[in-house]
Amino acid sequence: MKIMGKGKAILIVFIVLAIIAVSLVLVLWKQRSVPQNYTSVRYLAPLPNSEQQTIQNSLDNFWHAYFLQNTTKGDEKDPAPVPKSESINPVSSEIKPTTDTTTKLLYPGIPQGLATVPLSNSSIKLGWDPAPYASTYNVYRSTNQERGYRKIANVKNPEYLDTGLNPGTKYFYKISSEKSTGVESYFANPVGAVTNASDVSDDPDASATAKETKNP
Repeated sequence: MKIMGKGKAILIVFIVLAIIAVSLVLVLWKQRSVPQNYTSVRYLAPLPNSEQQTIQNSLDNFWHAYFLQNTTKGDEKDPAPVPKSESINPVSSEIKPTTDTTTKLLYPGIPQGLATVPLSNSSIKLGWDPAPYASTYNVYRSTNQERGYRKIANVKNPEYLDTGLNPGTKYFYKISSEKSTGVESYFANPVGAVTNASDVSDDPDASATAKETKNP
């Protein structure tokens, strides 16, 4: 009986050792079968047209907002035009400019055709062409063509009478349009006018002989 008991104990020890050995073999085999270096592969699938358009609009809005925030009205130079974002279709290598009309309608047009007429030694009359999608217009004035412009009025109609000026002095004007949402356009080229050196009546009929200066 003692011999049989010892035999069973030896058999159990042998089985345990065999299990341990098999487990070690399996672990070593799995470690060797796993690659040591990994390579990640990224596949750029084409975006749906709706998502492309949404991203494109966001880019255009970002650039316009960036230039508006980083450009102070009345700076020495007119702001540079807003760059258009390019097409981001990953399928085609061709780059196309954005032609989304919806984005263009978000901002008012730039007032053109500014004309100035000195009416007296202290007043100058301004008029310009209506700008698309403009709710009001901002009038800026300076005695220097390149710098120092300050906002002097916000009007609804495309005209303005500037009064209280100094006789025989040249003034320069810039006009911007503004939407009801508060988005403001850029300027066109400034236009200057000189008040009369002597007192001239503010009667509109007298302006017929005054020299009119227009935006080129």
